[in-house]
Amino acid sequence: MPEKLSEIVYGRHPVVEAIKSGWPVDKVVLQQGIRGEFEKEIRHLTKEYEVPFQVVPKERLNKLAGGNHQGVVAFISPIPFQRLEDILPSVFENGQNP
Repeated sequence: MPEKLSEIVYGRHPVVEAIKSGWPVDKVVLQQGIRGEFEKEIRHLTKEYEVPFQVVPKERLNKLAGGNHQGVVAFISPIPFQRLEDILPSVFENGQNP
């Protein structure tokens, strides 16, 4: 999904909460050079929730969210998506042909 069709959430706590709450996060972008516990937490969450993850220069984040992004931005889909693997079993159970 192109980034311009997504809503942007930025800042450490808002991004973590967006992922944990189950919002349809398309991608998380982390500032290059961010290290420590926060980096580990974001990497773990994106892996656990199967959210694409990218590391970019600070200038890219500044263009996306201005200077108050705290080194992380999440793109939230305006339309919630479901994985095909989650939908197909219920389709078959209902006797429908996918």
